[in-house]
Amino acid sequence: MSTLLLSVQRDLDVIGPRGLHQFLLSRGEESILLFLPVLERDTEATLAALDRFVAKTRPALAGLSLMSFEYARAVRVTRMLRERHPGMPVVWGGIHPTCDPESSLEAAEWICIGEGEQTLLDLACAAREGRSFRDIPNIGWREGGTGTSSTTSWRPPRICPVF
Repeated sequence: MSTLLLSVQRDLDVIGPRGLHQFLLSRGEESILLFLPVLERDTEATLAALDRFVAKTRPALAGLSLMSFEYARAVRVTRMLRERHPGMPVVWGGIHPTCDPESSLEAAEWICIGEGEQTLLDLACAAREGRSFRDIPNIGWREGGTGTSSTTSWRPPRICPVF
């Protein structure tokens, strides 16, 4: 079973998902990288095509990497995936979930906080084997109405004052 990595960025100049895709492939995992740059111009047609693609490929896991300005697009994709493919976990990662986990958990069932390479590999293995994500480091989820997380090995860098 594969991991589906989605980019909702408007262009194809996306470093994070490309690196994660290559990392998974280098570790022997099946990975599909899909770009959705036309999502805003033709939302319904794009989501319908994505729905058909997911139904055909049946990935074990979907991951979206996003920055804050891509939040609304990521929400639309995530809602469709959760409604049409309820058994497939959807995980958000990237700058926005790391910096604002609470708003991310309003839309995503799972988030990756911090660096994602090893976390994504662990998620792919857990999804393929039907195991819980809750023991994987750097993972957040909503429980009882509030956000919670596993142990976090990533810490934001300390910012030294300039003055």
